[in-house]
Amino acid sequence: MDTKLSLFGMTLSELEQVCLAAGQKKFVAKQLAHWMYQKNVSSIDDMKNVSGEFKNYLNENYSLNRAKYTRYAESTDGTRKYLFPFKAGYTETAMIPGEKRITVCVS
Repeated sequence: MDTKLSLFGMTLSELEQVCLAAGQKKFVAKQLAHWMYQKNVSSIDDMKNVSGEFKNYLNENYSLNRAKYTRYAESTDGTRKYLFPFKAGYTETAMIPGEKRITVCVS
């Protein structure tokens, strides 16, 4: 498992802190968010309007990893359970279908 902190899932405020800590302007955080959440890039190197030097810094210190489940189960009523590994342990989620909505539980 990659031990680098993932940029994916960070808020704009958290991305701003990453940028400021690396000597970048706050607006660069919006560029990062755009590439991750609108363009859905899977590599920091694909962020075209981010400087090469900053991309090198990000690659050395961060990743774009998204949580991947290690176990999946589905019951007859359509409920789906997923188990996700994290550094601090595991998180289980359940997606429970209803007539007009889906309920998601995280524990």
